[in-house]
Amino acid sequence: GQTRQMERRSPGTLEPWNLEHGAWGMELGAWSMEHGAWSDMATKGRLGGQYLFISYIERMKDIRQTLVNFWKPALWLVVITVLCLIPPQDLPGKSLARIPHFDKVIHFGMYFILAVLLVRPLTLSGLKVWLWTLAISIFVGGVIEILQYAVTNMRSANWGDFGADVVGAVAGRAAYAWLVKGRRWERFS
Repeated sequence: GQTRQMERRSPGTLEPWNLEHGAWGMELGAWSMEHGAWSDMATKGRLGGQYLFISYIERMKDIRQTLVNFWKPALWLVVITVLCLIPPQDLPGKSLARIPHFDKVIHFGMYFILAVLLVRPLTLSGLKVWLWTLAISIFVGGVIEILQYAVTNMRSANWGDFGADVVGAVAGRAAYAWLVKGRRWERFS
């Protein structure tokens, strides 16, 4: 089959069939494993610019797909950041702000939604969903609290807000299977 064809070709050649059908990587990989020359060919430049260009295109496709997958959580992060950094008097619903600890409910809700929006792209990326949902939420929540302390005059850092962020993220991730998974609107998450 393909291994015999590879043996008959000179090392590192890329034929049009291989490029059209995406088989170049497998064939070069099979050739290299058989002959142990992949890294030698790459370092000495025997593959030329073709391999490097194709490798670059594949990486760009991966980056583009990641951006496509993560645009909703990224947009929601912008919303969270804006809502957490604008002066409190500019926020809508000032009458609700008088309810004790209502800001914790808002933080819980914002990170609940963030977690729900993160599940699908993290799953598509093959990452550990629980781990990355919590890591992203903890990082973003911490950075926003630091920014509230360091950058704004009308806001302050608060451990209670940070705790509500983390609890909201855990609840959002846990509720994903019940609220979203397998439903028609899953593709919109």
